This record gives sequence, C-alpha cells and structure tokens, in this order.
Amino acid sequence: MLVVFVSYKVLAHASTLAYASSSVADEGCSATIDKPVKFSGEASSFGTSSTASALVGANISWDFSSWTSSDATAAKNATNRAIDFLAHWAADPSHRVLNTASFFVELAGTAPENNDRARAQVIAVNFTNGLAHRALQRMAKGTFGQLLGCRHDLLEVMQLLTYQAELGQKVEGMGPHGLLSRTKAEFKRCGACTSLPERGCKDPAELVDKLLAAYVIDEARYRFGESAFPTRKGHLAQALKMARAPFATSEVGVTDASKSSGFLQRFSQGETVGQSEAKLAKAFSMKALLATHIVFVLNGFDRFATQRSAAPEVIAWLRGAFPAILKSGDVELIGEVVASFRAMGCSFQEDAMVRAGARALIRAQRQDGAWGAEAHFATVRAKYGLKGEAYDVLHHVWTPTSALRLRRSLGDVGINGSAADAYGQHLRQALGVAELAE
Repeated sequence: MLVVFVSYKVLAHASTLAYASSSVADEGCSATIDKPVKFSGEASSFGTSSTASALVGANISWDFSSWTSSDATAAKNATNRAIDFLAHWAADPSHRVLNTASFFVELAGTAPENNDRARAQVIAVNFTNGLAHRALQRMAKGTFGQLLGCRHDLLEVMQLLTYQAELGQKVEGMGPHGLLSRTKAEFKRCGACTSLPERGCKDPAELVDKLLAAYVIDEARYRFGESAFPTRKGHLAQALKMARAPFATSEVGVTDASKSSGFLQRFSQGETVGQSEAKLAKAFSMKALLATHIVFVLNGFDRFATQRSAAPEVIAWLRGAFPAILKSGDVELIGEVVASFRAMGCSFQEDAMVRAGARALIRAQRQDGAWGAEAHFATVRAKYGLKGEAYDVLHHVWTPTSALRLRRSLGDVGINGSAADAYGQHLRQALGVAELAE
C-alpha cells in the first residue's frame, strides 16, 4: 500500500449542514449509515430518505431502503437497454471512438452471462479492427498526430493494441509496416509520453492525465514487452502516488461541497453560472474524476477484485463529497462514484450510497436506453464535431452502466473462459500493493 492513514473519517458539508460518515473508516461500506451521527453540534439520522433530503436539499431523494429483487430487475433492465442503445448508436462508423471499443471490450471480459460476453466480443473485435485500420492509414499518410498531437494519438493506439491482445487478436502482422511496429518506433520518439507531473502538482486534470497515460504504457509493456515501450522503473507506481497526494488535504475537497452543491447542479445541466462558481464547480468535479480514476487504475478498470483498503483516503473523500455529487444530477459523475464504491467491494445490498446513486441513475435513464439531454449533445456537436458528440454520448451511457451492471472478475477467468488474466497480478506488483483481491 502506497499511503497509510491513521484516520479516514472525513467531514463533509452538504447544503448548509455537515455530514460525518463514521462507518466509512471502520467498515468500508456505508451499511450503517442509518446510525445517528453528530455533526456541527447536532444529531441526525440517515435512516430515512426524508432526513437525508433535508441534508442535501429538496431537489433530490435519497432512497437508502434495502435493495430488493425489484431493484435488481430494474438495474438489469436499465443495463440491457443501455447496451442495446450503444450497439445501435455505434453501428454508424461516425459514432465510433476508442472509448466505444473500450465499452464493449470491458463487457466481453466481465459480463457475467456467456451470451452477453459473446455478443460484446463480436462487436469489440469489429470496432477495434476498424479503429486499427484507420490509425494505420493515418500513419501511412503522415497525418498521425496532426489534430490532437502525437502523444494523444500514440496513447490511444497503445490502448487499442492492448484491447486487441486481450481479445485474442493477432497484432504482430505486417512486420515493420504493421501498427504495433510503427507504434513502437513512434513511442521511442515521444518524450512527452512518459512525463510525470511536476513535484507537488495539485491540478487534478494534470494528475489524472499522467496517471492514465502511465497505466496505458504499463499494460502495453506487459502485453508486448518492456523493451517495446521503454520507461523508468516504477513509472505507474509514481504516477499513482502523485495522484493520491491531494487527498491528504481538503483543498478543492469535500468542504467545498457547501459552496458547490447548489451551482454544481446548474453547472452540470448547462445553465449559466458565475465565473467563480463555474471555476469551483469544475475544480470539484475534476477532483472527483481524479478520485474515481485512481480506483479504476487500482482494479484494472473493473477487471480485477480490489480491497476496500487499497485507497482509503480516496474513498473517504468520495464518501464526503457524495451528497453534493448526488444533488448535482450529473449522471456521469454519479455513475463513476457509484462504480468506484462497487469496485472496492461495496454491493447494492450492503452500501447505502450505492443504492441511492443507483436508484437516481435508473430514474434518470431515457426511454431509448441513453442518458443525457439532446440539447446538450447538439451543443457538444456544434463545438467539437461528430467525434466529440460520439464520445459525449458514449460517456453518458458508459458511466451509469458501469454503476448498475453486474460483472465478474478476470482474476478468476479470462475473456470467454480462457485462462485467468495474469495482468492483475502484474498490476499489484507494479503498484507496490501486496494484495488487492479480497
């Protein structure tokens, strides 16, 4: 474990009141959230949704009641509608981006049902082949990296190649003119690809960018050999350590929820807010994004089991921030936080915040299986083009689906029943964590 904290108790402000979750440190999951806890010299109970609503505002309903078979059915149906929506949406090649392939590669490995995995495998192979062909064409024509930079395009292709390897596809074809060979050569000329944040960096956007880059590089080195993508020893572990450092303090932290819980909701829904409000809302959201992606790196993006104690200070921060996040109505952020709690082993049955978040996501789903407003997507399309819209639509569906769907761990078995994926063991060693699996 990289960081050990003596106390994980976090004090969070939501609306005008404060909330202290005493169960976060002791039990990992918030099963005892209905116990009376003291805050600001008063006492309250989270035992009912009405009491919780008073803490975070009248616009949100915190339903902490027990998870029922009806809830499980609703979550499963929402998941199936979401997958069907994305399969139909991405049938149009203009709607495909790398993360579209990521979604179906993830399902191909971790969906619990054989039929669901087989369907996702077919889609994932089709998408990754198409994206690889397009990347190779850009390299051959000399347009690779022209739009978003060589570093961005290289990291995307490296991620794509690891997906193909995970799916059992051949990636070594065409010799020196193949995608893997060209990517190796380009990587060795990309000094920015292996850079880390400056010492003491507190910018969540910079920290998450460098953490995800280090993760992509680490898995590519594992799949294709360390000499293929050379970097310093302990690169991923150092990136993770730097990403976790801001959670030792409360800067842009849960105490800012008292300031951001109101306008964060307006900001996430595209309403006009003041410049200072927008800045704080963005900083708060970016720190939450950093927190969730620390968890996702620890568990190989939902592929491997993870102990609840793997990043206690990060989970404690998310616990404290959750009231403001839920009140915001931001389905992407709610989905990522709930998925993070579940990644740490907290189930619908035992975790009150998981239940509240999941129910909010189920209520927010559109009839067609997607999440998000068409007016918002139209704005994104006008500003960033079709690819920008494709990513935004995909992410609005992927994040709630990750929070709601059932999954299996690849620590037990690989894609489609193959041998267990040993990358999980490598990841534990690379991160300096003795054991992540429960």
